[in-house]
Amino acid sequence: MNLFKVPRMIIPREDYGKWAVTPPELYAGDRAYWENAGSAAGDPAALRMILPEVYGDEDLDARIAAAGEAMYAALEDGLFEKLNRGFLLVQRETAAGLRSGILGCIDLEAYSVRGEGHIFPAMEADPVRLARERALRDATPLEYGRAVVVYRDKRRKIERLLSREELEEVYAYDVEGQGHVAGYYLPEDLAEMVAELMCPRSSPDLCVFSGAEVVGAAKAQWEDCKKTLRAEECENHPARFLLVEFVDLYEETFEPRPLHRVLCDVDAEAFCDFFMKNLKCKRTGNVVKPVKSGVAAVRDCDALIARFLQANGGQVKYVRGAEFQRLCEDADSAGVFLTLPDKEEIFESAVKGTMLPREAFAAYPQSEARRLLEMREDAYD
Repeated sequence: MNLFKVPRMIIPREDYGKWAVTPPELYAGDRAYWENAGSAAGDPAALRMILPEVYGDEDLDARIAAAGEAMYAALEDGLFEKLNRGFLLVQRETAAGLRSGILGCIDLEAYSVRGEGHIFPAMEADPVRLARERALRDATPLEYGRAVVVYRDKRRKIERLLSREELEEVYAYDVEGQGHVAGYYLPEDLAEMVAELMCPRSSPDLCVFSGAEVVGAAKAQWEDCKKTLRAEECENHPARFLLVEFVDLYEETFEPRPLHRVLCDVDAEAFCDFFMKNLKCKRTGNVVKPVKSGVAAVRDCDALIARFLQANGGQVKYVRGAEFQRLCEDADSAGVFLTLPDKEEIFESAVKGTMLPREAFAAYPQSEARRLLEMREDAYD
């Protein structure tokens, strides 16, 4: 089965830095960030095209309608240009070094959460977010390449291939506080060569490390769409494919970070006592750290948290390192410090049909996530 599609992507005609936006799932607990982003936006239309997670379902219908209106208006006003069929190599400077990703499409026929096909999610999808993503897809004509799909290229064959090519730079801009970002066009024949190297016959699998809800919503939409199509119409229908970012599992700067658990509005002492009686761990203050790591250990942690909250009330937040320590200082809060399985174990477990719980990790630190710029029409190819 072919896992890829070489698409025709859309980018702004100019002012790339003004159009590039932070992925909506970031800064989900920080309204001030998004309010400041809105007031400082170079082009407010770009912000209207996404649904920042921080607002949840608040005014959801109106925000989805505004996203569709902003996209249609930009298309009608000629603010975007459609590139020739190909992939895009995106390179950006970060604190960890130069990060590389490749924008292209996956074939949703190959995606499965049940151990079938060849594209699998590393984490379970949040059903609330999944429904939100589906509603957004149904109402808008464009999709961003938001999901991070990981391939394995231990011998760096793709990197060596691209280093021999004189690639055309199609955009470049600077991100304040980070550095330079540039996108390079990979023409269709070169894109097909890259796709073949991503999935050799010996290991033809891909893994969704970020954006399970985005891919799941697209998959559900395609399953509904193809019921209305003849067999021959399904072969190249635009809804069958999804724009994603491909990242090499073995890239040195790619190191997923755990999302720790903070229980709020709970008896911290009672929770720590309950947790330590059921799972071997170390305790420091109101924070417990399980001794075991691995996919099974993360699932055990979440199962215990769910049991405690069901019996005692409270809520759980999924947070990164810096925010974790601050939240755990509250008297009515307790934390579970997760140790993430290594990225190869995450990949192998997903291929075998074992996913991590939702919100187990983040593909990148918030400050180093790729800004969204490239888009694709999901109804026209």
